[in-house]
Amino acid sequence: MLVVDVWESEEDFRAMMENPAFQQNLREAGTPDPDSLEVLPVHASIP
Repeated sequence: MLVVDVWESEEDFRAMMENPAFQQNLREAGTPDPDSLEVLPVHASIP
C-alpha cells in the first residue's frame, strides 16, 4: 500500500503517527504496519 500525504511539517506528521488514538484507529481498521516510512520534501504543489 502506498499512501501519499502532505503536511505542514515532518514534526506534525510524526506527532500524528505517534498519537495513541490514531494508532488504535489504524489497528481497528485492520491497517497493516508500514514496512517503511519515507518523508520527502515538496518542491511545488497545485492548490
